[in-house]
Amino acid sequence: MKNRCEKIRENIQGYFEKSLSKGAFDNTEEHLRECPECSWYFREYEKMDEILSRWEAPFGDENFEEKVTAVISGKAAKKGRFFLLFYINSSAAVLSAVVLALILALVYYISLPVVIGQGKETGDKIISEEGPVFEIKTGKWINAKNSDLEIFLNDGSLLLLAKGSSLSVDTFGRDKKVCTLLGELKAEIRKYPGQEFIIKTENAEVRVLGTVFLVSAMKNRTIVSVIEGSLAVKGRREKTQLTKGNIALVSGPGGFLSQESAPDAVKNKDKFALYDIDCENCF
Repeated sequence: MKNRCEKIRENIQGYFEKSLSKGAFDNTEEHLRECPECSWYFREYEKMDEILSRWEAPFGDENFEEKVTAVISGKAAKKGRFFLLFYINSSAAVLSAVVLALILALVYYISLPVVIGQGKETGDKIISEEGPVFEIKTGKWINAKNSDLEIFLNDGSLLLLAKGSSLSVDTFGRDKKVCTLLGELKAEIRKYPGQEFIIKTENAEVRVLGTVFLVSAMKNRTIVSVIEGSLAVKGRREKTQLTKGNIALVSGPGGFLSQESAPDAVKNKDKFALYDIDCENCF
């Protein structure tokens, strides 16, 4: 009976649409009169068909297809713009990274020590016994440990660094050169238009354009004497212009600045005795 009900239910749609053969139609109709379950199934099918027959599809927009196409095209365009923006941002990021790398490489290259001259030991040694020639580099301290040092810079300047003194050439540009001195130094600076040569000590600053002078830099005391030309000496707060025949003393942590002529300095040797400067032979 169960198998027959299943077979009849398979034929319900054909029975309802009257598309079954005469024998199958009659057989289904007879079974529906006899079987309450299959008869209920058929009535439910009729109700569903009636509901579906009353439903009407909403009226379609005449431009529905065009609107759908426009929406799809808009999404495609938006996706294209997003891809283009992503590509531009990625390219900008790569370019920024390259520029940053170049800047860092340039800074690193600039910070590297540069050979700016050469030096050799002098002192009491005869020429055949003079020490080997060595390179002078920016940012590297030059220490005269065992003898005086003779330093030749690439711009033609000559520096004589006394034994026990130290010198660092911090900057060696075309228009500006800066050194730091600990001890005693005699310098013959080659003069070039617009060039500024600066020697810094613990409490003073000496600026020259082209001259021959002597600097002695000790603890909280700096003595500057001019042999040829002129230069400017600056303490912590004061500054003065020195010419040939004058000596400047910068003393104390406060950098107090005083100036005297060579004859007066000779008379007042006690003021300069600690710095091993023979004022009578400075000029």
